Amino acid sequence: MNEARHPQARSRPGASPRQSASVLPPQAGHERPRRQPPDEDERWSAQTQEGGHVLDQTSQTNVTPKASFTSIYDQEDPVAYFSTLRPLEYQAPAHAQGIFRRCVQALTRTRGSRPVTVADLCCGYGVNAALLNHELVLEDLYRRYSPTIRFRTLKARIAADRKFFAERRLPGTRARVLGLDVAHNALTYASRVGLLEEAFTANLESEELRPAPARQIAAADLVTVTGGLSYIGVETFSRLLAAFPAARKPWICLFPLRHSDMSELVRFLRTRGLAVEVWAEHGFAHRRFAGPEERSRLAGAAGHEDDPVR
Repeated sequence: MNEARHPQARSRPGASPRQSASVLPPQAGHERPRRQPPDEDERWSAQTQEGGHVLDQTSQTNVTPKASFTSIYDQEDPVAYFSTLRPLEYQAPAHAQGIFRRCVQALTRTRGSRPVTVADLCCGYGVNAALLNHELVLEDLYRRYSPTIRFRTLKARIAADRKFFAERRLPGTRARVLGLDVAHNALTYASRVGLLEEAFTANLESEELRPAPARQIAAADLVTVTGGLSYIGVETFSRLLAAFPAARKPWICLFPLRHSDMSELVRFLRTRGLAVEVWAEHGFAHRRFAGPEERSRLAGAAGHEDDPVR
């Protein structure tokens, strides 16, 4: 079975709200995980993964060896996205779901009763927000967006999906999710069905964050990325962190694929006062390779021979 696999990064329990932890993975090959991760109640963790959504497929500075799924990332609804990725057994958001929830719980304890604000980069159709704040798993979304479930109009689809999520909203105060992406249609969908508090169309690799979004982002307690780290890097995080007061830093939870070289971003985040911690003790299946060519390209980018996953 051809699967992209990746190590797991770990954030440090007990990091103060002002000196937050940023989690990042090392580079590694596509090998099987050797053991199960520790109990999530003992330490928070974040899997390294990428591919849920690309921020800028066309940027000449962001060339990636992974297969291109550009056509599915900015449609009026997520049906093509889920129906394309389901045969590849794409699981990145499922791995992140419990980790993000535990980060939100920890931030709620340390920062008081106000709702935790999450800035989800490359958020696309709001998949992370759906899994964070609702009684759902990724398979529920695959079923919900099956091409066999049809609506006569987009308006009818939006109304039905909004009801679907409202009925499954977790009780109590949940996270406020701010979404950033270049995919305007996807952001519009996520906002209209109630997954995002605010949505900002922006490419921070090439443009500054506008004043209004910057004020909203400055309130974020947690920054998340489960897709897009083959396409965004220091430029994006430099502009993002510039929105925050010097005395206040967010926690950052990042999930790149194994082939991604994170060294430059790690160095940058450390210069901004973030404590970067890596957990490489466990790997998670990202998705099946789209084909033998992608498998070879990714193996080459990771700097090792193309060994099959058995």
